[in-house]
Amino acid sequence: MTAAESLRIDMWDPRDLIPAPWNPTRTNPDDEAKLDAAIARHDFFRPIVCRELADGRLQILGGHQRTSSAIRRGITEIPVVNLGRVDDTRAREITLIDNGRYGHDDAGALATLIADLGISSTDLASFLPFDLAELEAITASTHIDLDSLGLDDEDAPREEKPTRAAKTHEVMRFKIAVEDADRARQALQTVMVDQGFSDADQLTNAGDALVWLIGDWMLGRS
Repeated sequence: MTAAESLRIDMWDPRDLIPAPWNPTRTNPDDEAKLDAAIARHDFFRPIVCRELADGRLQILGGHQRTSSAIRRGITEIPVVNLGRVDDTRAREITLIDNGRYGHDDAGALATLIADLGISSTDLASFLPFDLAELEAITASTHIDLDSLGLDDEDAPREEKPTRAAKTHEVMRFKIAVEDADRARQALQTVMVDQGFSDADQLTNAGDALVWLIGDWMLGRS
């Protein structure tokens, strides 16, 4: 019998599970609201992964945020897989594996998958790990430029081609050291308030604040 075949899913009160002190994942209120909405929508289709401590309690190795969501939402039973007595090194490795992601999205396949759901970007942004600007950027790629496919006129569909809106923004990602994250958020929030960047979505407002800070820094160097 393999290790996987010996695993059993039991139901546990999330308040009885012990978080691992080394878990590196951090969330903000927006992340938590999205996860709460996702669980409300689809329940727990993936169990929490735990190990058994010497005193018999279970310590979370994978699923910290889902456990916290269950506690916030007043859920008293969630599915748990107990890996048994796992040493500290293996426990830490399992946490990293569970938190990590192997591979990346094919942009076209992701756009098609999202489009096939037939749900508005606003509704999707309420429970998927994307904000509204990211979803709109993703779904924009479902518009196909027929000219780029090299089709002859007789092969082209007769209906009028949709006009794709000109790209006005680009979603950029950065990694910031944990000890600097709060300072960066506070700086952007301060600029957004001081400069009145409040007319667009939160991601665009933060981007405007960042551009303003860069301009102010460049001005100080001149």
